[in-house]
Amino acid sequence: MVDDARVTRSLANLRVDAVTAESVGALGAAGVRTIVLKGPAVARWLYDEPGERAYRDSDLLVAPRDLRRAQRTLRALGFEPSREESWLRRARAWSRAGAVVDLHTSLFGVDVPAASVWANLSRDTERMEVCGRHVEILGEPARALHVAIHAAQHPFYDRAHEDLERAVARVPQATWEGAARLAAALHADAAMRAGLMRASGGDALAQALGLTAPPSAVVGLLAAKAPAPALGYAQIAAADSTRLRLALVLRAIAPRPSVMRQPPTLAQRGPLGLAAAYVSRWIRLARSAPADLRAWRRARRSA
Repeated sequence: MVDDARVTRSLANLRVDAVTAESVGALGAAGVRTIVLKGPAVARWLYDEPGERAYRDSDLLVAPRDLRRAQRTLRALGFEPSREESWLRRARAWSRAGAVVDLHTSLFGVDVPAASVWANLSRDTERMEVCGRHVEILGEPARALHVAIHAAQHPFYDRAHEDLERAVARVPQATWEGAARLAAALHADAAMRAGLMRASGGDALAQALGLTAPPSAVVGLLAAKAPAPALGYAQIAAADSTRLRLALVLRAIAPRPSVMRQPPTLAQRGPLGLAAAYVSRWIRLARSAPADLRAWRRARRSA
């Protein structure tokens, strides 16, 4: 009997795969090396049947030195960037008629410069065919690490949890040991442990791998479903320069008008509507500040 839901997921995955193949091909022609993250790389690794795992966008990792060239290439393909870069995902989404490419230069939970991320993750890759095109994917230890930190980033996301459960059950100990060594090189030990702790048997695996680092404040806030402003305080505290902290504070208090207008809000109703939207934002931030600060301080103390 045909599983209609699985057929639907398979067709949706094929559409994403086509975008992945197109993007990787264009980027390669422009001299940009790419590594495909998640999507087909995880689906074919941890799942048994096509369409068993759905994915909605193309996640591509590029070297920071190639970022501008990659952005120009995606724009030439008709993609437009999101207004803001996601600091949690270390990526920016590029969209075209419902298709999305997430362009990464780093990963969540990693605490080294993007150039070091690329040097470590691009050292040992594999190849697979996606829509007739050979693409690079992470090697198995890096894939295992990514699955673990993705679960830490999305503690209540069913797909991330299912990926992790399957990885803990199926991936050999030697591969996890390689993942732990990679986590140490990337200063991602805490995020890897936090992710593993969410899986059946993950606690024992983390202990066997010698992962003892407590979760960061950000991971703790995510696990507690903390509001966005509390995560903002954690981001500001983690900034490595006064200039960056000031930029983050300014962006939180007064985002660009283009950001305030998405999705459609009061800000789209002309200059007065935009002014009212800013005032409304300031009132909300002021009202929630005491609770948000308490949540951030609790997470920081436990980190």
